[in-house]
Amino acid sequence: MIKEATLVGGMGRLGSTVIYNIVRYILVEKYPELTSGFYYDNKVFYDVMKAHAFNSDLVLKYKNIILPVRNLKDVIISHDRYLPNKYSTIKDLKEQAEFLISLYNKWKPFASYIFNFDEYKEHPEKTIIQVSETYGIEIDPSLIRSKIEDLSKDPKSLCGADHITSDKECPVSQEEISVLVSEINNWPTKKYKL
Repeated sequence: MIKEATLVGGMGRLGSTVIYNIVRYILVEKYPELTSGFYYDNKVFYDVMKAHAFNSDLVLKYKNIILPVRNLKDVIISHDRYLPNKYSTIKDLKEQAEFLISLYNKWKPFASYIFNFDEYKEHPEKTIIQVSETYGIEIDPSLIRSKIEDLSKDPKSLCGADHITSDKECPVSQEEISVLVSEINNWPTKKYKL
């Protein structure tokens, strides 16, 4: 593995695919033969790897571990849209939110960088530059941004056709989700810095 080998860890729907691809596009500038992929408990380690389930052996393999975070309400809505039959009641979503929090708490002690998906949405190029600076690699953020905006055309992106959820119907009302989020007080606030 390259010395900048990076693991993007944490639950899905937090922006993990976006940061995985930002890192991949940045590092491929320096390492054209870069390997990348998703961890499926198969003991194959890539230069840039994405994993959702926490694995203590896996985190020990990587010096650079990125943990994505996102507004919890948006995460819950995204889960609700992504798998509407699984999260059809507010109780289901509350259980999912509690699971997300427990997973976040497992990953956080190992994170060397927190990727704030909400800040990325507000200032994508600024965020891309911040990430590239952590690797000491100069890039054109507009080129990476355009690649990120078109992930479905990249077979290595791990972004399937059903990955984007913004236009799907949400079976649980946004009001119910807002109430649920207001009841949860142990999710990171707006500023997620380590």
